[in-house]
Amino acid sequence: MRAADGRSGWVLDRLLYSSIPDEVAQYAERARIVAYFDIGSVRDRQADVTKTMWLWAAQSPGVHDREFDSLRIFNWSTRHHRYETSWIERGVWGAGPVTLVRKAGAVTGFTVCVLEKGGRTVRRDYALQNYRARVVARVAAQPPAPWYTPPVRKVSSTPAPEAEAPAPSLWQRLVGRINRLRSGSFR
Repeated sequence: MRAADGRSGWVLDRLLYSSIPDEVAQYAERARIVAYFDIGSVRDRQADVTKTMWLWAAQSPGVHDREFDSLRIFNWSTRHHRYETSWIERGVWGAGPVTLVRKAGAVTGFTVCVLEKGGRTVRRDYALQNYRARVVARVAAQPPAPWYTPPVRKVSSTPAPEAEAPAPSLWQRLVGRINRLRSGSFR
């Protein structure tokens, strides 16, 4: 996670609250939303509200070999007065960050790193047109560094010392004392 001032660090995602509204998050279909962006807004005059358009990257349940596997854009339907999917791409082997492209303050597109068939990593550039995305460029890219590398454990050649027997519990001590009382060997 990176803060606005540039500092970064680790967070436990289940302790975070997302600012994506529930009326959009309900469409996750059990997928975990790993990235989401505000890409614009629309004014619904009949309902007298302004609604945000959303782009998200999601990871399906059971998929752990990639960072995300679908991209989706939600827009507000002024006819039906609800969020609807205006564009979706499933089966993406997402391998890197989603980055917005802005011109004059407006979001005009986004880029993602994906692993394509044949094992080639490319950066896909998408352009937004009426809240639909289309690929405008594919550029070869280096695979992003893994976000986590497990530490290397040193293997010791000396055998591990034998563990001591655990101390008896209070219950075990009481039962032992009662048994000694019954047998007459109480000390």
